Amino acid sequence: KVGLVASIVQTIAYMGWTGSLLMAFGTVLHSFTNIPFTTGVIIATVITLMYTYLGGMWAVSYTDAIQMLILTLGFVIMLPLTISHLGGWSVVVSKVPVGSFSIAPEANWGYLGYFGIFGMVYYISTWVVQGMGSLSCQDMLQRALSSNNEATSVWASYFGGILYIVIGLIPAFIGIMGFLVFPDLENADEILPLMIQKMFSLPLMIIFIVALIAAIMSSADSAILAPASIIAENVAPIMNPKITKKGKLKTAKVSTIIIGSISM
Repeated sequence: KVGLVASIVQTIAYMGWTGSLLMAFGTVLHSFTNIPFTTGVIIATVITLMYTYLGGMWAVSYTDAIQMLILTLGFVIMLPLTISHLGGWSVVVSKVPVGSFSIAPEANWGYLGYFGIFGMVYYISTWVVQGMGSLSCQDMLQRALSSNNEATSVWASYFGGILYIVIGLIPAFIGIMGFLVFPDLENADEILPLMIQKMFSLPLMIIFIVALIAAIMSSADSAILAPASIIAENVAPIMNPKITKKGKLKTAKVSTIIIGSISM
């Protein structure tokens, strides 16, 4: 019973996460091509569903690997260009308001505008939910369990953790610097597209647009496949104890379409 409840909760949560990623895809397409936002979301859904449905874990793993390479290339190129545009790292540090983007809490446990006991609770919960909570996410576990042997799974996890810290901090830095370039920007979703258009030549702009879309797709396909796998492996056997492997596969495929459509 607990497993069934957990499965339902995770499925709903992943659909919300997938919806936000599809919106991001639509925003990027609209920013660079003037395709209507809604049309962009539909295009994103169709493309992502197509290869996730046809290839499952294999398709998601291979496309993620390629997409991450493109994404890393784009961010590595963009970081020094952004720092140079603002006049160097020392200038960037001097312009960022103290405490605005700190990893540690401010004085009196200041965090997100809260202080004292509320600031402490919000600060700790952020690390627990985003840090420790992510370790049990189904989309990460399914990769670890899909490895062809234990050694591959272990070393991939170590390597992935290092990349999370090194590469994962780059877009955070770029986002912070983006607010220095566009201090009056109201919609934070537009910060990367605007920076790309302002600082990049056309060839570099194309690389980074592809990198942005790659990042979104690599997360969206995982977010669709994860709940589909949960439904096939955890919910379907409860509903039908005699279900076969072929039946589970069919359930996962149908769930992929349904989850993607609801998310859209």
